[in-house]
Amino acid sequence: MKKFISVCLILFLSLGLFVSVSAEEGKEITFTEFIETIETNGEFDGQGATVRWSPDEDVVIVDRVQKPNAQYQIASGKDFDIVIKNTTFIYDPDDIPNHSDGWSGHDKNWTKEQIRNAEFQFLNTGDVTVENCTFEKIIVSPYGKGNDSESNSDRNFTVKNSTFSNVYNAYALKDIYTANALIEGNTFTNCGAAIYFEGGVERGTIVIKDNKFDNIDTNAADGKAGTRGLIQFSAAFVVTDNTSFTFEGSEVSGNLFKSSSGDKNNLMGIRQISQLHGLMIQNWTLGEAFSLHVEGENLSLPDMPSGENEKGTYTFMGWASVADYNGPTDITNTDNFLKAEQSGLLNQYYYAVWEFVPNEEEKPVEEETVPSISCAGEKDKNCDGVVTCDEEMGEGWTWNNDKGVCEYNGTSSYVVVNTAVK
Repeated sequence: MKKFISVCLILFLSLGLFVSVSAEEGKEITFTEFIETIETNGEFDGQGATVRWSPDEDVVIVDRVQKPNAQYQIASGKDFDIVIKNTTFIYDPDDIPNHSDGWSGHDKNWTKEQIRNAEFQFLNTGDVTVENCTFEKIIVSPYGKGNDSESNSDRNFTVKNSTFSNVYNAYALKDIYTANALIEGNTFTNCGAAIYFEGGVERGTIVIKDNKFDNIDTNAADGKAGTRGLIQFSAAFVVTDNTSFTFEGSEVSGNLFKSSSGDKNNLMGIRQISQLHGLMIQNWTLGEAFSLHVEGENLSLPDMPSGENEKGTYTFMGWASVADYNGPTDITNTDNFLKAEQSGLLNQYYYAVWEFVPNEEEKPVEEETVPSISCAGEKDKNCDGVVTCDEEMGEGWTWNNDKGVCEYNGTSSYVVVNTAVK
């Protein structure tokens, strides 16, 4: 009977059928179980379970150490999509003794102070999707075949409703080689940086929306804080007429963008190491502070949206240097601003500036108050012959004999109220 079960299990795995991990909230799944399940066909639904581990090469080999990250290279060469859902992943740093790989050398003894993060480096050639997950001290990378434009041209990277925290001296989402990306509804907290696009594939649709960024670009090595920002476009990043980039609904706290000339905050929205050729940063909140840092020679700047909202009209005027920046809607130094597609200077910050014209306050239309008129006299008699309108009501009232009413400035809807008595 045992032999029969084993044969069936081997057949099941060889057909690439989905291996379901039965778990309940609060349960822990071993790191080995997670790796084996993903390697089978790329699907893992923890159903609320936790995967928690420390590096132990007697159990799972660390494929490469790239200080400060212990990289686990997963699903190498597999031609399937990876989908990970409903799981909490926690990495507990520990020493990695006698480690050898082609990158970091042989028989190295790494300490937990040196290697503080784990990195999931997904080497599959299909899409990578992460939903409803939590990552503590863990980097997610849809690496694929690396800088292979042909294989990456139709790949997608999706990260939704997930949390990334305490990533030291690195980007939480790293080496995004895919042509398309959707990063929505996530929270990044206390990370060395947030999102890093790598590779020379022609970019398609990139959407970063409704994310929270708290205390980003601060958890870093000495001299590295404030050098990465929220998003990095590497030198190889390729923009075409078919590239669409949306960055909207962001909630930034802790480390902030500079909002005025005297503000000490200096978070960079984009670390620009590539040509952006006037790429429109679609749906950024009009008039909200935004900055970029140019880290290359003669790099063309992106564009920012203009438009209207409930406050007024915003017209993007260009990018202000540190010396010319007085706030996101202060256009004092407009003549010095750089326009989209113009080149910024190497190693300089630039800040988005809009001209703001507030909406005119709509004054409420005052309804003309017309007093009623009453007259006394014989029953069923109108005002005629009893009292004249001019005498009783003043200027503006006249008697319309044809209609039998007193009118105010020709408006016959104001009818005399007859209060005659018997």
